[in-house]
Amino acid sequence: MTTEIRLVQFIEIKTDKFKRRTRGDSSYRFQNYYVGESKSFGGFTYRFAPFQVEGATASLDGENEQLKILFPATDYAIALVELGQGNRRSRLTLHTRFISTANGELVTMALEASM
Repeated sequence: MTTEIRLVQFIEIKTDKFKRRTRGDSSYRFQNYYVGESKSFGGFTYRFAPFQVEGATASLDGENEQLKILFPATDYAIALVELGQGNRRSRLTLHTRFISTANGELVTMALEASM
């Protein structure tokens, strides 16, 4: 018997340069499960983007684990890197949620990370 586990990850990337240019919200919001759809989460809309998360999102002893967000080399991914000057001037918040195999909706159990 196999058990299917479905996860969706919501990321919010904030850059100072984008905030100065728009004089408003400095965030880009993406989710990686609902292909071609925007999904509402936490009062915000997250567009679909194909990305993958690698690394540890929690530590017990304060060690510095690397968390990587991997995008394909597309125009918006390159623009995000340029706006945040690599990762030196940006902030990432990651939310991971389980998805019900019965109806495809989000389950309330959560895993969180902010960097």
